[in-house]
Amino acid sequence: MNTHHSFANSELKQAIHNPGDYSAKFFNLQQGDISALMRGNPPKRQFLVDKLIPQGVAGLFNGPGAIGKTTLAMQLGASVATGADFLGLGVQQGSVLMYLSEDDDCEVSNRLHRIKETIPDDLQAKMEENLKILSRPATDLPFFDYGKSSRSATTTVHFGNFFKAAQNLDNLKLIVIDSYTRVNRLDEIQHSHASFTAAWIEVLAQETGATVLMIHHPPKSNSSTARGSSALLNATRFSATLSPGKKGTRAESKEALCFKIEKFNYGKTRHVSLERLDNGLLAPASRNPEESEGELFRRLSQSIQEVIKFNQVTSTSSGMTYSHLRSKAKIGGIINIQQDRLKELLSWAVHEKLLTLENDHYFVPKPTTRTMQTKDYLTI
Repeated sequence: MNTHHSFANSELKQAIHNPGDYSAKFFNLQQGDISALMRGNPPKRQFLVDKLIPQGVAGLFNGPGAIGKTTLAMQLGASVATGADFLGLGVQQGSVLMYLSEDDDCEVSNRLHRIKETIPDDLQAKMEENLKILSRPATDLPFFDYGKSSRSATTTVHFGNFFKAAQNLDNLKLIVIDSYTRVNRLDEIQHSHASFTAAWIEVLAQETGATVLMIHHPPKSNSSTARGSSALLNATRFSATLSPGKKGTRAESKEALCFKIEKFNYGKTRHVSLERLDNGLLAPASRNPEESEGELFRRLSQSIQEVIKFNQVTSTSSGMTYSHLRSKAKIGGIINIQQDRLKELLSWAVHEKLLTLENDHYFVPKPTTRTMQTKDYLTI
């Protein structure tokens, strides 16, 4: 193992450079004293994307080729860099480092311009400030390879340079490496080599405190698991998959996708139904493939009610104007509806008495007390 990396994390430095000394210290019974862990309230798990992607862990992002993994990763990067919501969920804002070894500057530039249009105007400057992208190099720069004097696995000088670049970024929250195949020259099938790769992306996450996502392709026979040794998946704390919608429904269209957290060692797995927009970006599906128009509008009206209620708590205004609500309906926004349909939705919600409209402000009506009837119960 190549250990010629400098570490700011002193414990990690000792573990890598002096594993024997570290092991002797670690396997001391005093190290196993749990009294400090039992004092006070336990710490809360930190998330990069609220309740979806954990902070500070290494994981895989799997999916078939050309399905949109890199595009979605870039949308995530832009959200983290600016603080804008990702797929309607809050993010931790900070620096982002992306190594996109497969895409040239032309493609990256086109995607960035499309993504910028989805970011609120007052946050767009942070995108250039905090998002760093290293796109396709002139030659392959593998991170993991065999040693020159032996066939043992080692990290390369290229990984060391990337490691230093990550360390030089302040408040680093996200690292994306695209793709595993391009940066790895080791045997994907061999368990020890897969474990070695997984261990070093975990080291990168530990040293920087950032979430590290390694983009990877699944085997052709299975779109939900990573290609190669199961050790790569087993050794990571987190795994996400972007896949086509289920067969047998309208989600079968190539425009309908599913972003699913396949593995999360620290909480529940989740999935988000997505659709590909005309500009190639991905956004939360405006409706479930089996959802009726009325069910869709009722569900989105509930989202609007929550937005208005939150606004009542955080501002002096108890209602919200159409313009204010429209800002929440941008691609990947809280309401998750195209802006040209928002007026139609609001009119429907007022008609159904889910909202009230007074002086160009929308309000959540106060609940009325009444006895639940049998027919009410059947429609819940």
